[in-house]
Amino acid sequence: MAINDSFEQRFPDSQHQSLRKAQATKQAVCEALPHYSYLHLATHGFFAPPELHSALTDNRSDDNSHAAISKPAPRSGALDVTGYHPDLLVGLALAGANHQAESGQDDGILTALAVEELDLSQVQLATLSACETAGGEGVLGLQRAFQLAGARSTVDTLWKIPDKASQLLMTDFYENLWDQDKHLPKLEALRQAQLKMLREGGNRGLELPDDKSANDGRLPPFYWAAFELSGDWR
Repeated sequence: MAINDSFEQRFPDSQHQSLRKAQATKQAVCEALPHYSYLHLATHGFFAPPELHSALTDNRSDDNSHAAISKPAPRSGALDVTGYHPDLLVGLALAGANHQAESGQDDGILTALAVEELDLSQVQLATLSACETAGGEGVLGLQRAFQLAGARSTVDTLWKIPDKASQLLMTDFYENLWDQDKHLPKLEALRQAQLKMLREGGNRGLELPDDKSANDGRLPPFYWAAFELSGDWR
């Protein structure tokens, strides 16, 4: 899946599919993901509000609106656990996520649980260019969901960075991966892209707030350090 027009211009011979705006429905995305080796999802992360407790936490509530999940204890009968499946509390916002979905309609949220049900064994790398996609409840987040589905590696974010900085860094990352003269391993490709942003980012047309101004052309970590690679580093 392509990042933007500049990506398509740099790699005109790449076989890719772009799903943008209204095209990026949950159904269309789920149908496309298993057929590509490299995935790039540039969207917003979805995190349920804190009052919706996970079934794996100790938080209890008398609110009957919570989904109840019960499972047998190993040796002592049944243990009632009240809360939601943790992988329903984190996901990616797709087309239609801002609208109230009627019963049976696409709600526009690709949950971690839905990702785990896909066959992503063909995926070499899934880049989750959304805010805080490494989050979630412990390891039960989107990163883990993509790897459980079969993706060999994921790149995700620890915090939200500006779109322009993200586009520059990601374009450099893919060029480091796929350019015939470079063809770097995934971890080194990301490292080199981040170093380039550190050293040259202050001179690449980014608008920096006064409190994050570049020092001698060196860009603060806020703009490039959010991305992390997990899984197979090669």
